[in-house]
Amino acid sequence: MDNLKKILTKIPLLLTLVLTSLALSLVAYAGRDRGYRDYEVDPAQEPFLSVVLTGLHDHVYPWTDPDRKTEKEEPEPEAGDKTEESSEAKEEESGEAAEPSEGEGGSENAEASPEETSSEEGEGTEEPSQEESEEEGQGEETQEAEPEPEPEPEPEPEKPWEPTIGSHAVVLQNQLTAIPDGVCSPVVGAKDYGVADSRYRSPEDTVYNTDTEGLFAMRNFYYLQTSVDSSYFSDALFIGDSRTGGFSIYGNMNENCSFIYKESLSVYTVFSEMLTYRKSNGTSYSNTLEEILTTNTFDKIYICLGVNELGIPDTIRYYERYRTILERIHEMQPDAILYIQGVMHVSEKKSSEDDTYNNTIIVERNKAVATLANGWNIFYIDMNSAVCDDNGNLLPELSSDGVHLYGSQYGRWTEFLKGHAIVR
Repeated sequence: MDNLKKILTKIPLLLTLVLTSLALSLVAYAGRDRGYRDYEVDPAQEPFLSVVLTGLHDHVYPWTDPDRKTEKEEPEPEAGDKTEESSEAKEEESGEAAEPSEGEGGSENAEASPEETSSEEGEGTEEPSQEESEEEGQGEETQEAEPEPEPEPEPEPEKPWEPTIGSHAVVLQNQLTAIPDGVCSPVVGAKDYGVADSRYRSPEDTVYNTDTEGLFAMRNFYYLQTSVDSSYFSDALFIGDSRTGGFSIYGNMNENCSFIYKESLSVYTVFSEMLTYRKSNGTSYSNTLEEILTTNTFDKIYICLGVNELGIPDTIRYYERYRTILERIHEMQPDAILYIQGVMHVSEKKSSEDDTYNNTIIVERNKAVATLANGWNIFYIDMNSAVCDDNGNLLPELSSDGVHLYGSQYGRWTEFLKGHAIVR
């Protein structure tokens, strides 16, 4: 106890503050049902004594009657009260002005009540009665106007595109993190035989497209795939390697659309080499892709590249180059629908024995470029569902080398495209 007294004598200021805080807290507690009844305080957020300090600021004390209104708390007169006060003020002013005047009826106007003035016509001066009638009319209008009409809703901001009944599209209220089903084809998987060379792959945790703005960003509306006939491809261009070359000859599409291709073409050489350009009228000649895209207009452009890049490290590099190609094509053909065609798989024999040309690497790269689809002008389609078995391997009866289709089997590719088209 002696030690406690010594400590307390050394800290008189602290003791004073503690006692003061305790006293104010007791005062706040005592007045909780009267003066401080309307004050709310959370002891976990602020001390209880803050009620007393707030009350002093508001001129409220523990003994204050909570039902007594101060002058500051008196409600302001409503619009109707203001109108009556203004009319009375005007009448008083008109009465005062009439007293010193020598005109007839001046004293009668000063003594007349507002009701008599408004109900009797022709008595007193005409000016006050006109003012009063106008004020009464305004009062009636004020009463009729209540309740106030609800404000008109603000017009919605103009949307870049609005779907119509029968259009092949879906509109979402909120942005998704993935494109809805039915917009793009799912990436077809394949069995991993464990022979793929790691040099040609990227780490499993590699993140590809994450754009929230620009060409590769998703929006809140998407076009849905639908079925079309051959006329749909009359304004289409197919870009690709030897597989696209075979499709141009055996796919029964050469009279409907245009092709530009070359054997061993890759994403790294597509803009630097002379290619074979085959027009829909059957004529063909050599030209560059840039020249063809600059001098012609296409509504749909199909890109099928990737098999010749399987032996070039690695998936992220392939993805970045593919991304650049799409940006460049879009600059020259801004109104065209761009189709990313998934690389066609190889046969089981090829995939299980070859460390480079195998479906494990193909599927990884298809997944990477599929992220570039945005669902409104860039779409991913995967025709492997039309030519592969349950393990994702190219059916052996469709190919002689396990890489290219027989000429008679390119019709599968054609039918797939007709069933997975975008109509805007």
